[in-house]
Amino acid sequence: MEGVVRVSKLHGSIDWQFDKASKVIRRVGIPFGAADDHTDIPQSPIDTVMIYPNPAKDVETTAYPYAEIFRDMAAAVCRPNAVVVTYGYGFGDDHINRVLLDMLSIPSTHIVIISYGVDDRLKNFCKKVRTAQVSLLCGSHFGGLENLVEHYLPKPALDYITGRLSDILRRRPDIAPVREAAVDQPGPDIAGGGGEGAQG
Repeated sequence: MEGVVRVSKLHGSIDWQFDKASKVIRRVGIPFGAADDHTDIPQSPIDTVMIYPNPAKDVETTAYPYAEIFRDMAAAVCRPNAVVVTYGYGFGDDHINRVLLDMLSIPSTHIVIISYGVDDRLKNFCKKVRTAQVSLLCGSHFGGLENLVEHYLPKPALDYITGRLSDILRRRPDIAPVREAAVDQPGPDIAGGGGEGAQG
């Protein structure tokens, strides 16, 4: 699947927080790509994070950097034979639904929806598309991440990172067993430069 699957996360916010002491929902100034130790990122996000619905939410996605993300998503999925897999998406965001509906206007596209259950928002979305273009995997069995990863997602065929790591470790002079194994079975030159036209 390497080089084929593109992963996007387009919804969810950590900049809306609920202050339990004052019982006020406020938006904090967390910059795009903030480090994990940023002062406005809560220590226990699960207790404080709010995604606060408001009329401006749809409009805010037209600003940077979200406009770029949505443009990239639309360009990636609105093409023949594209397949989108959603996991845990509730179909409550019109700005995302519009991109998915645009994609499904192309007859050869398909959407796979993995969800714990089926609610009115999902039903309304499915009414707007052809049933042949939708695969529903609903219920706790499919919705459970452990089952999904263990039994349904494809195993990676190639692992470039592990291969590269083992090549580097083989060449380290401070690891004797690895060095001896590397002498017995030399690997490819990491820096490249091999071949007839290489200059030392």
